[in-house]
Amino acid sequence: MSKSYIKRGQSRSRLAVTLALILLTVSLAGCAGEKQTPDNKLPKPETRNQDSGGHTGAFLGSIRDEKLNPIELPEGSFMLYCQWSPDGQWLAYSSNGDLFLYNAKKGQHRNLTNTPDRWELMPFWSPDGTMLCFTSRPLYGSEGQPSPTGEWVMAGAWGGSPTVINLDGTGYKVLEEELVTNPGWSADGQKVVYGHGGSIHLFDLKDRTVIKITAGEVGRQVRYIGSPSWSPTNPEIAFFFSDDDREPTRQEVMDNTASPTRQGYALLDLSTSKIKILYTFEGLFIHRLPALWNADGSKLILNIRPEGYAHWPEGLMVVNRQSGDVQKIGEAYQAIWEPGGSRVAYMSSDNYQIINIVSFAGDNYTSKKLENTNGFIKGIAW
Repeated sequence: MSKSYIKRGQSRSRLAVTLALILLTVSLAGCAGEKQTPDNKLPKPETRNQDSGGHTGAFLGSIRDEKLNPIELPEGSFMLYCQWSPDGQWLAYSSNGDLFLYNAKKGQHRNLTNTPDRWELMPFWSPDGTMLCFTSRPLYGSEGQPSPTGEWVMAGAWGGSPTVINLDGTGYKVLEEELVTNPGWSADGQKVVYGHGGSIHLFDLKDRTVIKITAGEVGRQVRYIGSPSWSPTNPEIAFFFSDDDREPTRQEVMDNTASPTRQGYALLDLSTSKIKILYTFEGLFIHRLPALWNADGSKLILNIRPEGYAHWPEGLMVVNRQSGDVQKIGEAYQAIWEPGGSRVAYMSSDNYQIINIVSFAGDNYTSKKLENTNGFIKGIAW
């Protein structure tokens, strides 16, 4: 891949937004930023039976055949980052600093990482289901010491270094010693993509190199790009961009003195170097969630959540990849696409017992509600 394959291109957006991207290929082979744990030194994964654990946890709403099947996970589990493997056999989740795999048929939980000195979070399956990418970092301060309720309390940074591991627990590798969130995969499973410090990194697992995409200036200033997500069908990446990269303080937000900035989501076509603006809005700068692609790459979800005390803008947007049409279908705490399908499941910000299922036929859609009568749901997985 050429070092200069991203060229300056004029966006066709109605706002005439322009964005310059510069790619720098940096070899990581043998650099200090890479950590590889020998497979034969990995701790043996532990297995415990949920029925004999004697503890109660929080409910994850697992959806199958439009039925809500609550799964009880241990307290301390991060419910927003639970994901079924492509074959539906394993549910990956983070709990008390480690990554776990849950086998629904056997009702068993297996500690996949079992690293007493690191915190793992945000697991994401490779397309073939043989690996997971996630974030990891050393424990900080009092982390690792259970609270009176028995769960760990996060005291350090949210996220960590992009890391990968095999399904059997071998091959634990830290790709770069950088603080990132929400790593993901290329469609062919050969690269891991993540945002870092206002740029986007594409890490090639085979040749151990990284392509760095940075925001440039053509016409007006774009200071930040991040939260990338790779199309499942085309050589393109959706990403978040912002004209400002300074997050307002809590006091500025409460005093209403924080200034909104232009931001939005765009597409980068890796084969043509062209940029297409998907959606823009005015808001306070914060880290935004990655856009989520449906299975055939024809639609994307933009889950724009409120910025702390500032409740604007807000909405669950569905974008037509080809036409650029945008529809607001609700306001969501969490949203996910049906694997291999065309339906969206989302949990509203104001009701944690209801999951909404939105079915699409083109740009038209219908909606139905699923309710968990046993209690609140803290996350969903399809």
